[in-house]
Amino acid sequence: MAGTDTSHQFYSHGKLLLTGEYLVLDGALALALPTRPGQSLHVDPLESPEPELHWKSFTDTGACWFSGRFALPGGNYLEGTDRAVGERLEQILRAGKKLRPSLWPTSSLSGYAVRTELEFPRNWGLGTSSTLIANLAQWWRVDPYQLLADTFGGSGYDLACAASERAVFYQLEAGAPQVTPVDFAPPFADQLSFLYLEKKQNSRTGIARYREKGTPPAELLEKISDISTRLARERSLAGFCELLENHEQIIAEWMETEPVKARYFPDFPGTIKSLGAWGGDFVLVASERNFPAVKQYFSDRGYPTLVPFREMVLPTENASPNSN
Repeated sequence: MAGTDTSHQFYSHGKLLLTGEYLVLDGALALALPTRPGQSLHVDPLESPEPELHWKSFTDTGACWFSGRFALPGGNYLEGTDRAVGERLEQILRAGKKLRPSLWPTSSLSGYAVRTELEFPRNWGLGTSSTLIANLAQWWRVDPYQLLADTFGGSGYDLACAASERAVFYQLEAGAPQVTPVDFAPPFADQLSFLYLEKKQNSRTGIARYREKGTPPAELLEKISDISTRLARERSLAGFCELLENHEQIIAEWMETEPVKARYFPDFPGTIKSLGAWGGDFVLVASERNFPAVKQYFSDRGYPTLVPFREMVLPTENASPNSN
């Protein structure tokens, strides 16, 4: 049958933006990391009196966080457990239909049962929306970057991560995404971890604030691009931390925002770098101290979620499990 697959499963990885936050929107080269946990989407045939799409979304613990019904072929939201989520999904369904008018053939099938399953907590900011867009784009056979542009917006680096098995350089050239896989295997990976700041950050709010600053100068974009390139090949922890701190200072000055370490953890023995939209989600932690000591430091201050680098990020070539 033309159009969509009638029974299939799709999968996409989560994302972390190591460098280039904000400035990636204006052409800076960013280094992005796909995460081990992601999101799957299951599609099965559905027999119903009227052509419909029945949707259920599940958390990483198996709890159903949204359930809803949509009329086909238009994708109109009929009912559900959360109107805001339902209306957002309606927008995505309509965007898909616009990109691929042959979607939702109902001549021999009454509809679809869709099930999404997250592998990470929704509030972690690892890409609940981007993995959904990437999975739907696979199912519908449409351009994921165009689907993103027509729905959530953003630079698109998260879609590059969704489809990659290793780190990527990501850059917008004349608005078009350029994705280059890169071997990012720091020999000091055991000194790196990701700290959750215990609050979800709305990336659209961060982007709006960034846009208020106006167009960044070319020199600023070049500095961030250079750091991205050098960071990917840095082999010493000290050099890596110096690059992270330079990056943090550049963004702080442009955004007129205090870096997260200065704001929350001024006495931490190591380097802390914001990731993505500043103010929430995860930050990267680098320290010569061992993981238990670093975890204890943050736990004592009310931040219990610290994930080792190797547990969060997909393995890359040349990574050594015994390096320190």
